[in-house]
Amino acid sequence: MQIIQLLGDSLALGLFLIAIWYILQVIALWRIFVMAGIPGWHSIIPVVNTYDQFKLSWSGVWGIAFIALAVIGGYLSGNPDAQTAYNIVGAAAGVIEIVGLYKLSKAFGHGVAFTLGLIFLNPIFMLILGFSSNRYRGRQ
Repeated sequence: MQIIQLLGDSLALGLFLIAIWYILQVIALWRIFVMAGIPGWHSIIPVVNTYDQFKLSWSGVWGIAFIALAVIGGYLSGNPDAQTAYNIVGAAAGVIEIVGLYKLSKAFGHGVAFTLGLIFLNPIFMLILGFSSNRYRGRQ
């Protein structure tokens, strides 16, 4: 019985942490979007916020490519015969995400060190970006 209680508590904690992470992302993206002239409510809608985030750093085309890779990766994940394709799609999505975060960092006047923060401590650095005095400078 204690194991079931422990699993239930762990699941509840995990869901709570995911909710906190999502709320922090929405708050940070809302501020970033408003600074860049995009309606803040776009940060609430998952696919729209990804598209708009890429629109700030590259163009909307890369946002669509990233979303398409995520959908393709989800489809391939259920097929054990497509493991190599799944790995390639995942690597491509990872590269697009990292370059997109670098370009987002540059669009607000930051460099590589801030990009590393965006990669490894994303919610914290997105909040820093959203509440900083730096202004959006456009795509770099």
